[in-house]
Amino acid sequence: KAPDGTGIANEIGVLGNWMETKIDPANLEREVSEFTNRGGLFLQFKNIRKIAAKGSVHESRVAWRSLLTMTESPLVKRGPKDQILKLIAKNPREEGFFLALADLRMTGFDKQIENAINSDNDTLIEVAKHTKELLAKGKASGGKTVDKVKPDEVAKLAMTQKGDVANGKALYLRQGCIACHAIDQKAEQKGPYLGSAGSKFTRDYLIQSVLDPNAVVAQGFQTELITTNDKKVHMGFVTKEEDGMIDLRNIAGIVTEIKEVEIKKRDHQTSSMMPPGLASTLTVGQFTDLIEYLVSLKE
Repeated sequence: KAPDGTGIANEIGVLGNWMETKIDPANLEREVSEFTNRGGLFLQFKNIRKIAAKGSVHESRVAWRSLLTMTESPLVKRGPKDQILKLIAKNPREEGFFLALADLRMTGFDKQIENAINSDNDTLIEVAKHTKELLAKGKASGGKTVDKVKPDEVAKLAMTQKGDVANGKALYLRQGCIACHAIDQKAEQKGPYLGSAGSKFTRDYLIQSVLDPNAVVAQGFQTELITTNDKKVHMGFVTKEEDGMIDLRNIAGIVTEIKEVEIKKRDHQTSSMMPPGLASTLTVGQFTDLIEYLVSLKE
């Protein structure tokens, strides 16, 4: 079900006001991340674009973080992504757009940044210049993208090089990792919890898990394909199974309750629900930053 437009506006308003106060930044970041990665949010992207244009600076910032996250999220289909990119191609003039780019360390929008720098709006120019400088630092860890380098070589470099934790955190949010893997116990738990990844897993295990999600599937998160008598097909992992009922959580975190008597076929899949190739567009340097961030998560 698509989120209600009015409710979305209210939530963005609350988060924008909270962001302006700068109170309790850790919890704020968790709430913003949960909101921007919410399943089905892309169905409201046109309303969110309006909020980005008409809202306060920080409301616009939250709205643009949502839209930019959608362009990278594995949970959003190609169609909506292309429509959002077309909106961005029109050179947004909201400060929130450039603040969101900086928050997410998101490159690839040089044209929009230069357009703002060459505008006659002093505030916009200042924000755009700051964003350009921040992103330039990230580009220093450039190089070939992961899909252009042999997996063994990527793994070797990620094992031996030191990444940037702050940039890795931004990538974790931008790439949509947070949509399935919570890093805070207070957040809704969907896929395997990674808030203590650095304590529970070795660096080489984390590298392999991102490069090849099917290599090792975490205990309790094996994918199941359930076909019901009405020919509907449900894919996810079982979170509860008792009293003739099964709770199946899909990749978007949505739980479906299924009666066992209504199941026609139940197959255990050997593959992970985590799509392969999520890191393919990252440079090897960015991939190392992402791994460095995961290693830093300890409780």
